[in-house]
Amino acid sequence: MSINDFSLPDLILYAQLEERDDVVKALLARVNDLLSPSRPQGIQELRAAAPQFEELFEAWDDKIANSVDKATLCVRLAEISVLDSATFRNSLNYAVRKLLPPYLVSGAVVKALGAKDANTGVREVALRLKKLQRMRSTAIMYQQETGQCGRITGIDRVTGTIAVTPIDGSNSSSIPIANAVVSAYFFETTPELMELVSPLRATLRPASEYRRILNRLALVDVPEQKIQELVQHLLVPRIFSAAEFTAWWDAATASQGTGGKRHFSDSRSVLELYTLLKESADKDGKVSVDAAAAEKLGKLFIRVSSKLLPKDVQMLAESISCLSLSAAPELLVSMFRPLRGAVPFWPAAITGDTKQLQDLAIWAKIAVKDLDGLLAATRAIYSPKEFVALGLVLPIRCMSVFFEPQKKPQNETKEEAAARESAEASLIQLIITRIAAMETLSADVCLWIWKNKNRIKSRIITSLVDMETVVAALNRPDLLKEWGAAQRELKRLLLGEKNDFRLYLVENADGDIPSIAASLQKFRTQTSELQSVMVKMGRVSPEFMEFIESGEGSKLLGINATTPTEQPPLASFASQKRMQAELKNLVEVLIPQNAEAVAYARSFGDLRENAEYDAAKEQRRFLQRRRSDLERSLGFMDVTNFSDVTLSDTVVPGCRVFLKDAAGKEVSYYILGAWDGDADRNRVAYKAPLGQALVDHKVGEKVKLPDLGECVIEKLEPLPAEMIRELSGD
Repeated sequence: MSINDFSLPDLILYAQLEERDDVVKALLARVNDLLSPSRPQGIQELRAAAPQFEELFEAWDDKIANSVDKATLCVRLAEISVLDSATFRNSLNYAVRKLLPPYLVSGAVVKALGAKDANTGVREVALRLKKLQRMRSTAIMYQQETGQCGRITGIDRVTGTIAVTPIDGSNSSSIPIANAVVSAYFFETTPELMELVSPLRATLRPASEYRRILNRLALVDVPEQKIQELVQHLLVPRIFSAAEFTAWWDAATASQGTGGKRHFSDSRSVLELYTLLKESADKDGKVSVDAAAAEKLGKLFIRVSSKLLPKDVQMLAESISCLSLSAAPELLVSMFRPLRGAVPFWPAAITGDTKQLQDLAIWAKIAVKDLDGLLAATRAIYSPKEFVALGLVLPIRCMSVFFEPQKKPQNETKEEAAARESAEASLIQLIITRIAAMETLSADVCLWIWKNKNRIKSRIITSLVDMETVVAALNRPDLLKEWGAAQRELKRLLLGEKNDFRLYLVENADGDIPSIAASLQKFRTQTSELQSVMVKMGRVSPEFMEFIESGEGSKLLGINATTPTEQPPLASFASQKRMQAELKNLVEVLIPQNAEAVAYARSFGDLRENAEYDAAKEQRRFLQRRRSDLERSLGFMDVTNFSDVTLSDTVVPGCRVFLKDAAGKEVSYYILGAWDGDADRNRVAYKAPLGQALVDHKVGEKVKLPDLGECVIEKLEPLPAEMIRELSGD
């Protein structure tokens, strides 16, 4: 089989394992082919292979710095935002160093490119690199910050600066290359361009000519707004006043298109597209979108920046909704695929982390009337699995729309009904699979499961919403306001007057009443609300009420742990460290392993005859109880190494006591902290029965001890220095 016959994932894996130059070249050629206009699904295929590319760049690591082909591949993927992970950014940083002209390679320039700056999109990094690669020592440079336009007269490799002479002939200046890469645009110097930048009113070209020529001579793509700013700087006040310039520029815009009106597919910005769509839409809010218009819009969307202002994002979302409801389904992919990974509401990969949620918050701001159209476009550019994954990280309002079942139409045929039911079953199965793989459930997912439990019909998934999951979702801090609504609604269900949700939680506890109490102990809320939940849970579960009223239940909830009359138990630093290590191992190793075991056991199907699932859940109960015990103990202890104990004639924790039994046999014990007992070394915890029988008794007194009978306290000694060091945890 030829390399060219490999699938894209296989070719990526081959490049990772072999690292041969011919394989890397073949992979680069495949990527270039997929990015060609003749491959409308190419970008989607590349983004689907993002996990494989991630592994490839992790394996290549700094080897990218030694290969032009590897570096070029990395930059090509950055141009379409296939990846944006820390691993990929590290690779991109190696790539830009490799591909920069040698005289431009410096720490300041590489830093300005932004490969390691999370606030700079990877596409922007690629565009900045292209800008420097095409920069010439005779080019015309336009600076955004100052609005100045000048000719580059030299590039100083030593100082890393560009010498620029303004067009108006004023004094030259030097600009750091690191600044220019971020805030300047470069144009090829031609007589035609020089005529544009030094105009006379009598020979002034139309605004459309300025647009056409500047776009043609730009060394990299320049946004329409920047073209307008450049031309305004050249002509105001030299030729026009500000008002005259605006009228001249707008007149050229209005004269374009059929019948003097610019077509929306010729838009050059999000604002213009939004405006022209509003003007062109019929009474139903639709426009006519043919293949030619879709192709033009696809090219516009390639230029859309990932740093859109919030108002632009809102306008773009509404524009997409209008276009997707107007265009034929087969046109949606080619039209919208460039936007995936470039706009906040369509991430390249769905992670659900805090930064991504900030971007996805825009979904909650979209009007209900626009959601259907945006959903149609979303389905077109994401696979069904990705569509479900995206829906499950959104606020409940959007999640409900994402997964809304198809409505049964009037006069539905059997074939149509079968197709609708099949689509519903496929959707629910994808949702079940995704939720089962989640480590934690958000309040939004908990709510969706609760509201759709009859639709899901999967005990495996509905049983996930137990007290532990609900409390964890309610305790999640610093939620964005768009996700706060689900948290508030979930809390109302737990505290409200209706019992159905609380009954649901009891049922999902599967008889493990202590797990409900242990979870409530972690509920960060007001004492009055916690007491209210306990009372209401007791009303729906007599077993829960009986447990709470028992001494064991009170201890588990810590009701008596902080009463003013009770002192925290003594503990050595060594036992504290040992318990902290055990807790860390529980939280970071054993509980995650158990979560995987539970998820794996669920995959076997019917829970009623699933021994693996029962065993995994039983282990979960044990681990959660142990975690609760450790957290409660570590939070209520008095830690010491017993070095400051002052001995008199009374047995106290932190001493060695010598005893003689009725037969004259002598024995000694070390009285230590509550968790320091070790029978093999005669170490007695003062809270243990033997310790309690000895503490507070004096030398010479007779005491009755468990398993030893009557003994006399002969004498007391302080703990050995070596033991004190051990108890200090050293």
